[in-house]
Amino acid sequence: MSFKADKFQENYELNFDNDTRPKVDPFNDKKFYTNIDFEEIDIRDVSFERCKFSSCLFNEISMADTIFTGCIFEKCSIVLARLENTTFNDVLFKGCKMIGLDFTKANDFLMTMAFDETILDNIYFFDKKIRKTNFINCRIKNSDFTRVDLSGSDFTESLFEHVTFSQCKLEKADFRSARGYQIDPETNNLKKARFTLPEAQSFLAYLGINIED
Repeated sequence: MSFKADKFQENYELNFDNDTRPKVDPFNDKKFYTNIDFEEIDIRDVSFERCKFSSCLFNEISMADTIFTGCIFEKCSIVLARLENTTFNDVLFKGCKMIGLDFTKANDFLMTMAFDETILDNIYFFDKKIRKTNFINCRIKNSDFTRVDLSGSDFTESLFEHVTFSQCKLEKADFRSARGYQIDPETNNLKKARFTLPEAQSFLAYLGINIED
């Protein structure tokens, strides 16, 4: 993915923190929010462009019809947020905790995201096209990727725990330094995907092959 969000991170026009709680406008551009609990702020049907959110809380809130374009979430908690028709266009999640999120309900249009050093727990993607998505040094657990197009995605140094891949397109995906994945090569497209041993031995169980010392 050609990621652009980080080029805006040093050039914010307005800064907000806990002492200067923001009044969110219908359209917000180049704003920096730090240590804000958005539980008390209605961001439904609001647009954020080239904004940064640092150490903010988005727990159990609605992001319905919210648009994020070229934004960065850094060390944020996003737990059980509702994503009905939410747009994530060129968005980076770095060092975040993301739990109980259903991206199935998010807007498909221009969906481009990247995840760096982020915990993804109970995350659901279904029938989404998120090609060339970076999941770098992430911990992904108790999550479901079903009929997801992840072609060309990078899972460098990521750890998987109880993650389902079903009927996914994983062509040219990079799992070389990933650990803990369980991927059925008969039900997922792995053409030209890259794996390394010993983790790639997990395929043998699906093929009915046992290797003994």
